[in-house]
Amino acid sequence: MSGRAPAAGNRSRARRLPFHGRRGGLRRWEDLKAPATAALIREHVGRGGGLALDLGCGSAAVAAALAADFDGVVGLDLDPSAVRQARARGVPVVRGHAERLPFGDAGFDCVYSYGALHHTRLERSLPEVARVLVPGGVAVLADFHGALGPSAGRGPRRTLPILRAALAAFPAYVRRAGTLTALRVTAYRLSPAWIRHVRRDVFLSPVEFRAEFQTFLREAHFHQQNGLIVVVWRKSPEPAPGRTA
Repeated sequence: MSGRAPAAGNRSRARRLPFHGRRGGLRRWEDLKAPATAALIREHVGRGGGLALDLGCGSAAVAAALAADFDGVVGLDLDPSAVRQARARGVPVVRGHAERLPFGDAGFDCVYSYGALHHTRLERSLPEVARVLVPGGVAVLADFHGALGPSAGRGPRRTLPILRAALAAFPAYVRRAGTLTALRVTAYRLSPAWIRHVRRDVFLSPVEFRAEFQTFLREAHFHQQNGLIVVVWRKSPEPAPGRTA
């Protein structure tokens, strides 16, 4: 059995708080992060091509950035406002939950996710990732862990470090996107709704993280990059004709 029971609370909050509807602050933030996120995914996917699934795609900024790397990218998100914004970019998106993927078996060559799976029960979402991958397909799953400064351990994160992190990022936002966008993104990160959401996040420790993912994605590889753990797992190919797995 999994130790991810607290994540069920995160999941229910995702249903209640339509973050993408708050004057576009999260969409602009995702736009700022998309090039680096796409580069991280691209680094571990390898040759690309085929059909990819973006789990927890948000406004589909990353999916749009990776459009040239695959024959097609499909997004999935639970937030209806995120789905609308993603479709406005021209990215095909399905509303749904990672624990019950609304797709048939073996339909995707790649499944990737960034900072989303800690909102799910891994004992349900990870088997779904494996199910929808084609034999030989690759999953690249990046998420946060409990060794991240003020979020270490299982308690709620303190508010002051969250505020400091948002304000510390402001100069970089100005350099990358201009003052107006930087102000909008920072205002979003300082909003009471977002702070409440982040304070309630619960992350696994690095040891727990590896154990949990290896339970469901055997022989996965783990990389620590940019404050995240990146899980890379390739589904076993089908056995050759005349042979059994």
